Amino acid sequence: MATNAQVFVNYREDDDPSVAVLIDEELSRRFGPDRVFRAARSIPLGTPFPEAIRKALRSASVLLAVIGPRWLTATDPTGARRIDNPEDWVRLEIREALDAGVPVIPVLVDAPLPALADLPDDIARFVENQFLQLHHRGGVRDLERLVDELVARFPDLGGHTGRPYRWAIAGLVALMAVALTVGIIALISREPPGPAAERPRGGSGPTQSGVPFTPRLRPDPHLSPETQASRTVHLNAGDPSRQSVYIDHLRGASGYAGDLRIDGTRLYTNGAAGIALLSSREPGSYTRCAELPDSAWRTAIDLAELSAGAQLCGYSTDNKYAMLQILAVPSANNPEFVLFGRTWW
Repeated sequence: MATNAQVFVNYREDDDPSVAVLIDEELSRRFGPDRVFRAARSIPLGTPFPEAIRKALRSASVLLAVIGPRWLTATDPTGARRIDNPEDWVRLEIREALDAGVPVIPVLVDAPLPALADLPDDIARFVENQFLQLHHRGGVRDLERLVDELVARFPDLGGHTGRPYRWAIAGLVALMAVALTVGIIALISREPPGPAAERPRGGSGPTQSGVPFTPRLRPDPHLSPETQASRTVHLNAGDPSRQSVYIDHLRGASGYAGDLRIDGTRLYTNGAAGIALLSSREPGSYTRCAELPDSAWRTAIDLAELSAGAQLCGYSTDNKYAMLQILAVPSANNPEFVLFGRTWW
């Protein structure tokens, strides 16, 4: 883990971590990955989580509190708001930053600034700080402003002004639009907590190409397994070193073909893994993937059926589920196929 991380990215997994990942990647490009801390990327396996978080906060110059549509309303299995739990890590990180005198900047991702009255007393004051808004319609301008203001205010970060990668901006804009839509749908359709047996099951995505695929293991969809990997993946049909990735850990392996692959016309698997295209109206999650009927799974999907913002479920050779959000599809100007993925074991 980097010991000199100076921009601490605070975000809620139940909100939409993909935007935090994209912010992290752009800041890492501009400042260097050792100058940016995001827990899922920066903490090595086996490292005590509380110690790593507190160490990063002690060396932070600024904390970015990434707030999306579900940041305030996300609930735990009992139906209680997570932010009301004194042990909620999002709350703990903000509180420790405030107590240490670290500036906290609210970054609003198509979401309003939380009201003082809606927040616990120990962190409520952070919403009085000047904030920055990221809108899906102004993604390029807003992300440039975020980075350039950090460069100006914190020169010790060693960054430089410049234009973000176009694929990253396209992905950010698409992702924020999807996050806003999914957040609204989740708020409209959310039901009171109840027994698992009362939750709806089944439902399939659009018709897909490829050979039908049947997952070998179908675990209880109402379990809450730990997220094992959360990262952005870049595939390129024209680059042999980036034509495949392993679904279970979202990384490639030099000299080996992963179980999720791409060519000029298809996204496909090795036959021992499966993928399913979700309806745009359904938020991707472990439960959603585990509930899909066998008829939803295939070994291939035509690239023509896919667009930025679409969501897929993946099932690996080692019987692990993954949720995959498409950030960019190949075009005449950019051959890269970009996914944000999250896997569960």
